[in-house]
Amino acid sequence: MFADDALYFVFYRLVFGLTANEDDVRWVQDREHDVVGSGAVSGGIVVVSDDGSVAMLSAVDGHTLFQASLGTEVRAAAVSARPRARATRANS
Repeated sequence: MFADDALYFVFYRLVFGLTANEDDVRWVQDREHDVVGSGAVSGGIVVVSDDGSVAMLSAVDGHTLFQASLGTEVRAAAVSARPRARATRANS
């Protein structure tokens, strides 16, 4: 998965942030549970773990920017994101 000049790789509990144009590993995060879904987004990667936790990890250093719980275990997840639509004012 690519986003913001970063390449992400997930292997069970391990999430890797790599530099897209070089062979450098920026960071590795060892999650508490297996990752069952992930998606690259602007600014990082969103991961869903089998315990139902959802987290966004920073592209820069892999630290957790946001975390929430779905409240149930998850076997598989498809993650996709798109930019928010900008609100516009209607001319009267």
